Amino acid sequence: MDEKGYNYLGLAMKARKISTGSTLLEQIKKKKVFLVLSVKTMGQTQEKRFSQKCFFYQIPYFNLLNETTLYEKLGINNIKVFGITDINLAKQIIGLITM
Repeated sequence: MDEKGYNYLGLAMKARKISTGSTLLEQIKKKKVFLVLSVKTMGQTQEKRFSQKCFFYQIPYFNLLNETTLYEKLGINNIKVFGITDINLAKQIIGLITM
């Protein structure tokens, strides 16, 4: 993901449109998350669990973030996976990823 993508993630954080942790799986089940992103260094078990949940509930899932860049740009530390709860921000980020 490029600089603009990380800017959108920062905007989502400031607007409190990010879901993380144990609440993320519940948000996926309720379809209140429109995009799930994870870092490349996430464990295989966790990555498989989130990718399968997103596939089942038809939510876009991307495993492409760099943990160091995420920390440098946004100050996020020890968060391996998070979901975007705003549909417009999710569409913008998906558009950047798929370009």
